[in-house]
Amino acid sequence: MERAVDFLDVLRIRPDEIRTLLTRLDAREAANADTGQRSSPRFVYPGHPILLVQIEYPTSDTGAYRAVSRNISATGLGFLHGKFVYPRSPCRIILPRSDGSEAMVDAIVARCEHLSGRVHDVGVSFTHPLDLSSFALGPEFDAATDHESGDAAEPAR
Repeated sequence: MERAVDFLDVLRIRPDEIRTLLTRLDAREAANADTGQRSSPRFVYPGHPILLVQIEYPTSDTGAYRAVSRNISATGLGFLHGKFVYPRSPCRIILPRSDGSEAMVDAIVARCEHLSGRVHDVGVSFTHPLDLSSFALGPEFDAATDHESGDAAEPAR
């Protein structure tokens, strides 16, 4: 992905609105946590960093956007975006790592849910599983992957 590309912020909402939406979505997911549909545990991406996302549309056009991260797993990612995205659209995402470097990850849009106004909750599936150990996902991740004790804790929902 060329960094010379301008990544548009089509979400255009205030930080307090983002926090409110994230809190509402986290509460909704916590209420539905026992559905058992997830193949990999998800973790909050600390600080909900801005992601750079390049999406290929069915028309073969490509859009480059800034998006707000929600959560991440070895097999996918959730983020808030300011436009509808067609499921099965290929995309490439730049993810910030804990050491300041970036990972460029290919993914496919799995779902796109309209939340309110222009805000959409987008879920993508990575084309290859991701090693999450370089993303400093916090104590929930550390506890869930602590093999020394032999007990794997459940990630926060």
